[in-house]
Amino acid sequence: MKSFPANFTTEKNKTTGTSPVWILKIPFAFHGTKYFSDREIIIGTWEGGVTTMGIVRSWGSIDESISSDIGISQVSDFSVSMVNLIPPAPFTESIATYLWTATNNVETIKCELYLWFLGLDLSTNPPQKMWTGTIRDFQLVGETVCEIQFVDEGVCLDKYIGEEITTTDYPGCDPDDLGKIAPIGYGALKEVVCLAIDAGGVTTLAADLSKTGTTIT
Repeated sequence: MKSFPANFTTEKNKTTGTSPVWILKIPFAFHGTKYFSDREIIIGTWEGGVTTMGIVRSWGSIDESISSDIGISQVSDFSVSMVNLIPPAPFTESIATYLWTATNNVETIKCELYLWFLGLDLSTNPPQKMWTGTIRDFQLVGETVCEIQFVDEGVCLDKYIGEEITTTDYPGCDPDDLGKIAPIGYGALKEVVCLAIDAGGVTTLAADLSKTGTTIT
């Protein structure tokens, strides 16, 4: 069971009083770590100083249940609706820019959801991590609203066992074999299918071809 600092627990269990603040942390590969909330707040000493992008339009509930078949926990997921507009300075880009930048690889990002209460002492009662997961899907709803679906990190464990063929490890691999998982041999093997990890260079011609040319450089 997760434990919280004393003052945090007091605020969490109140039905009136200090306002709770949900903060979504997304560490984008290209644009860096961004923090989102339904309001813009400055949390000066948490994680080196944080200013949240107050563009969250609505928070979906975290949906989690227990399987009735064998009594095991199922994955939890939730959705967030954000306004797709550039917030005030110091921000210069909208949420769509982050999500549709290919180098951010958003489906592989480990996202974190935090809960905090305004007025608490950050040194003793910082925001508390309540949930972790990844982005499952995202889409624009009209021109000004972006819907993002998250699923918990348990789904990340559902991966193939073995080594993935990438151009980083195998620059000469066959493009058709990119992303495939290399077979793991065990015991006496016959007629094992191999992947072309050294299929030759893939590059451009050193000189243009002409319709009358007879050689290729």
